[in-house]
Amino acid sequence: MTRFQIVRSSIAGALAGVALLLSLNACGSGPEVGVIPEHPDLTGTWLFNPDESDQPEDEDRSPPGPPGREPSASRTRIPMSAGFMPSVAFRIEEQDSALVFIDAQGRQRTIYQDGRPFRQRVEGLGILGVQAWWDGDEFVVRKQLESGPTITETYALRNEGRQLTVEIKIIARRRIEFVRVYDRANGP
Repeated sequence: MTRFQIVRSSIAGALAGVALLLSLNACGSGPEVGVIPEHPDLTGTWLFNPDESDQPEDEDRSPPGPPGREPSASRTRIPMSAGFMPSVAFRIEEQDSALVFIDAQGRQRTIYQDGRPFRQRVEGLGILGVQAWWDGDEFVVRKQLESGPTITETYALRNEGRQLTVEIKIIARRRIEFVRVYDRANGP
């Protein structure tokens, strides 16, 4: 094989690899790491609205899961005492490629919004893998404990930006889903 043929073969292989990666990305195989698309502005101060939020302790309000799904995948309510107390208020700030969530006690949680995975040590729980990305107008945060449940939080605006919904899905031995609603503290 001549040097020209080797170079031509190497270039063809590299182009085939790039084409494969682009086609996998176009098929929706996951978030596009490093890219932050245009998205709604979630920044501001948000106040918990208990009247419009799911009440996790009220199991009678649980609708059954969609037809064809196992009963364990249906929407299940859990008691508030199980550690699912909502934040009464929090603030979201945007800084470069991250959203910073600041609770009422001033504790900050930085979440990269460009799809890059990162790990955090959580006191009492261990290592938490986190990945977040924009899926259209929704901000999706997936958290995975090393030996525990997967928690997915999906943030979306409604009512012309006056409310923020947070759909929470916890997948462990069974699937738990509930929605929290927050009102914007000072207009859109």
